Amino acid sequence: MIANLKLSQSQHNFLFDHARISLGLAGRGGGKTWVGALWATIQMLNYPGSIGLIAASNPAQLFSVATKQLTDILDLCGIQWIKGSDPPWFESKLTSHTNVLSLENGSQCHLRSFHERGADRAIAGLSVQWAWLDESRTLDELVFDRICPAIRGGNGPWKIRLTTSPNGHDWQYKRFVNPETKIPDATIHRWTTKDNEHNLPPNFIENLRNQLSSDLFRQEVLGEFVDCGRGARVCRFDMKRHVNNKEFDPAKHYLAWVMDYNVSPLVGLVAACSDRERSIHVIDEFIMKDNGKTDRLCEMFAVKWSQISRHVSFYGDDAGGHRDTRNSESDLVIMKNVLTRYFPNHRNLNDGFTKGLVIDGINTMNSMLDPAAGPVRLTVHPRCRYLIEDLNNVVYKNDGSRQVDKSDSQRTHGFDALRYLANRLYGLKNSGLKVIGF
Repeated sequence: MIANLKLSQSQHNFLFDHARISLGLAGRGGGKTWVGALWATIQMLNYPGSIGLIAASNPAQLFSVATKQLTDILDLCGIQWIKGSDPPWFESKLTSHTNVLSLENGSQCHLRSFHERGADRAIAGLSVQWAWLDESRTLDELVFDRICPAIRGGNGPWKIRLTTSPNGHDWQYKRFVNPETKIPDATIHRWTTKDNEHNLPPNFIENLRNQLSSDLFRQEVLGEFVDCGRGARVCRFDMKRHVNNKEFDPAKHYLAWVMDYNVSPLVGLVAACSDRERSIHVIDEFIMKDNGKTDRLCEMFAVKWSQISRHVSFYGDDAGGHRDTRNSESDLVIMKNVLTRYFPNHRNLNDGFTKGLVIDGINTMNSMLDPAAGPVRLTVHPRCRYLIEDLNNVVYKNDGSRQVDKSDSQRTHGFDALRYLANRLYGLKNSGLKVIGF
């Protein structure tokens, strides 16, 4: 039955590679988890009585995606399995079967998350004959180094397979691509999202092209390692492309107000937004450099802009939902109380939304500044000097961590405010794009 499953040539090459360690690198929706599950199935069938390891980035990915695709393949092939209980077909070598999957032929595998508490120690204590690591871009290199010695004992196959999409010049680039640091006997197989297009929703790739930045499209669809570089600028911002005199037009835009609740400086941005164009044009900024107060900054904004628009959509950093140490109310409540006095119509964009990871907002901003397809969708008015300075100067830390450098207390606050708004309104997770289970 497995022989009849359809594979692309790249998937086939990865599946039947004889190398000890191999990385399957594919674009989003490229079927990498499915082919990893298929590889794990083959190991369990070819090596009866073996014990393996399946690990993924988090419990949701592990159980709802990786393990689910494995058990779907087993069901398709008519193979009996049991998870989380003693197997009824044989006497197990394991003392606990929590997060263990067993087959009727005596094969078993441990199910682990990279990021569960004590995962590195738990994985290091295992003795297994094979391992499949899904979404390995999120795996810490030190944990990978603990897994490698755990592949021992039994009758083989003593192999490790990793499946993921790229993540810049990260540890996987170092261990699988860079000739100076590459694992000597490791191999890498690449394929793009297009190689799996027949299993994806219509226009899936084109929709991603319209949503992603040019660099992110290369990474997430073409499966390329795109180097962000140590100390590199975070934003794909260019004065010539992204600074213009566009003003608020109530016939085309709605007004948005967003704040970063830092104290010195306290920063608020005004934007003209269009859901039809999925665009943000930052048209004004308000800065209080020393011991800024949320109510005072909101008053400054509202006095000026309530004369131009009767509606405002507003958003503040999630931290603003906690009580302000300078006030008995939270920053977000203060913000809402001021704005509702000036704007008859108002919308709280914080309702029902969690801001997510910093990288999500950065990717969203860059997809608007430098889209893989279509016009620029994020611009800044020249009067917004503080924000322009941020966009020109905010960089990643010089340690390869891909974290934003916040060592300058005067920088990043305009950038942060814009990042919140972009991700809230037009983040990829809010776009409706979904990867089908494959």
